[in-house]
Amino acid sequence: MSKSFSPVRIQNPTSIQQIARICPGQEILVYLDNKVFGKHEIDVSTDVLKLEFVRNKSDNLGKSYRVTHLNSIHDWAEYSSTMIGEIWIDGKNSIAKVGVFLESNNESKNVTTVVNPDCFDLRVYPHNVIEVIVYDKRFGYHDEWNYEWKPIKNVGLEEMGKDHLLLPCLNCLEQFYDGLEKPDYLYARLPRAEALNGLLTRQHHFWFRFNPRIFELLAKESGIVHVGNIVINGVSNIYQLQYANKISYHVSLYVDCRNKFYHKIQETLNLKLRNDSTPQYGGIVAKNPIPVKQVLPNIRDVDIRLIETPGEITGCKTLVAFNESYRDLIEDEEFDMYYQHRQHYQHRQHYHPQWEGRVN
Repeated sequence: MSKSFSPVRIQNPTSIQQIARICPGQEILVYLDNKVFGKHEIDVSTDVLKLEFVRNKSDNLGKSYRVTHLNSIHDWAEYSSTMIGEIWIDGKNSIAKVGVFLESNNESKNVTTVVNPDCFDLRVYPHNVIEVIVYDKRFGYHDEWNYEWKPIKNVGLEEMGKDHLLLPCLNCLEQFYDGLEKPDYLYARLPRAEALNGLLTRQHHFWFRFNPRIFELLAKESGIVHVGNIVINGVSNIYQLQYANKISYHVSLYVDCRNKFYHKIQETLNLKLRNDSTPQYGGIVAKNPIPVKQVLPNIRDVDIRLIETPGEITGCKTLVAFNESYRDLIEDEEFDMYYQHRQHYQHRQHYHPQWEGRVN
């Protein structure tokens, strides 16, 4: 039985740095006084959040709104504290912005996550591990992503690791996600998206931490400080795509310097990097999913057939070569899964009901 939480109530927020931290299934009630905001508009920044108007007994004094989130993201709380969007309030007399965090129910986690951040202001503690997840369903798995750190304060951002998860297209998640990474593992990969129109989709994870210069920043600052921006750019390698083949995400990173957390910062600095921390469960070693350059197989047995074409042929004749053992030589898991996916849809494409019962 799931827990029931009282709503988080926000009344007349007038700051652009306010935070609402919620538990899975917990809703937010926002009340806006007409005297404070006047005529206003309110909206949410992601599809994960849903906004609806709540009719009061009298709307003359102000208006109330309810903000809820999708049930499908409740599992995210097992792995990290995740920023799931922002509430934007644009009034005639005042403006406000409230960041919404889905809190982690796992006390061992020190990770703050943001997914496809479209110009988000992300507030973190100085000891947090920062996880940025990016994907584009239109890219398939032929995509590449890289990041750039643009500091504003004299503090560096270290990449602790990066990884990706290949999301399925044929409702067979277990085939792609083996469940080796448990919730207590720092670098766990949890699916945050579903494939689009039967395409395989890669979901990319980047993990960061502040370098030791964070201690110098804490000695000078005492409030909420904008320390820099993370820009992550993605590009698709499929030239046939009709969609835009480039996309960029942006995170403005704010550090809460009011609490110093010196001991916890040192613990974060002592954490192992992704490549040094591959988990083992039950004697099984999780595969490193970072794609590598494929090695072409040695083709020995080749069946050569001449294709007969009606009519006169000029120029070169065409030969077709096919190796029956070719697929057995392919060891790249992602390519193999894509091959199965392609064969499935080719079969559907060439099948016609009227052919049933015919004998050649």
